[in-house]
Parts: sequence; C-alpha cells; structure tokens
Amino acid sequence: MSTIVQGEVVKVSGPLVVAKGLPGAKIYEMVRVGEAKLFGEIIEIRGDECSIQVYEETEGIGPGQPVYRTGEALSVELGPGLIRSIYDGVQRPLDKIALQYGEYIVRGAESPALDRTLIWK
Repeated sequence: MSTIVQGEVVKVSGPLVVAKGLPGAKIYEMVRVGEAKLFGEIIEIRGDECSIQVYEETEGIGPGQPVYRTGEALSVELGPGLIRSIYDGVQRPLDKIALQYGEYIVRGAESPALDRTLIWK
C-alpha cells in the first residue's frame, strides 16, 4: 500500500479515530493511522472529518498525529500459496509475522500476504 495524502487525527475514542484533512477520501478506503501506521478503514465522512475504524490497539494515538490515505479499499490478494498460511483480518500472514516480529503481532506490522515467487501448477 502506498500512502498518498496525509491528514491528522482530531480525536480518539477506543478503536474509533476522527481525522481531518483527507480530501478525496472515500468510504471503505484503508488508511494508516499515527506514527506506527496502524491499519484502519474510513467508515464515515462528514464535511472535512472522517471517522476511522482502527483494526489495532490505538494506545498512544492522539490529536495531531498523521493519517495517511492509501487510495485502496480493504481487499484480499489471491494466488498460489494462499491456503498454506493463516491470516489475520487484514491478510497479514501470522506465520511470517511471527518470524519477523516474534510471537505477538506488533502494532503496524506488515508482511506480504503471498509469496510472489510461487506459480500455479
């Protein structure tokens, strides 16, 4: 996911973050929230403010922190090797995450969903 536009957090209430300054944002667009770039999805737009459902713990996120648009909706990648792994809700492969970061998923962790060297048989 490439980040294309930066806004900022206005307020946080549990997993719900309100941000402003994301022109052109769309409902269901994935965003990255805060310095840790947590995964989130825009669930409401009112004027210049967007309500974002963050899929990770929001501890430490506060007003003024950046929010990055991705221009992409939440989707899954399909291809060879898909059934060889177990994924979380945003298709991060848990086995690869464990090798990279340890037994617990760290906030903002990223790993390609599929091995791009595999081919269909």
